[in-house]
Amino acid sequence: MWDNPIFEVSFVEFGGQWISLCGTHIPSFFNCTIVGVYAASLVKERADLWEEITTLKFAFDLSLVLLGDFNETLHAYERSSGHLNLSGLTSFRRFISDCELVEFNMQGHRFTWFRGGSMSCIDRAFLPWIFSCSSRLYLFAATLEGCPIIVSCSSKALR
Repeated sequence: MWDNPIFEVSFVEFGGQWISLCGTHIPSFFNCTIVGVYAASLVKERADLWEEITTLKFAFDLSLVLLGDFNETLHAYERSSGHLNLSGLTSFRRFISDCELVEFNMQGHRFTWFRGGSMSCIDRAFLPWIFSCSSRLYLFAATLEGCPIIVSCSSKALR
């Protein structure tokens, strides 16, 4: 999952919808918590997840790197139907802002989740606004519901 010469893990924590690796990005000496997210399909459960991660961030003064299936979109163009759940979208946007995160620039396929004729961009990666990484890449796999994320930082990748 990670390259030890690149990221040294101090400890691992988890919740019902997330798992985190707390440690140090060795080349930059950047201490952070990488959180893998697998958000629930219900808006209320996702709101609880956003609150839990936000509480952790500020209780322990963490720099968060978040990636995974957030099960939420930020814009109408991120769903093939264009349909938005305004309550979920508002809660998700507030969470990103409160945690001072920025989304990686997307490269590769426009949508990350596929089922039948439905397509959405629900798999994402976020960094603290002070840390810059080159890009996030999606690999298209037509047999999967989603696409894996590879985050490229300098010449190495966190997967």
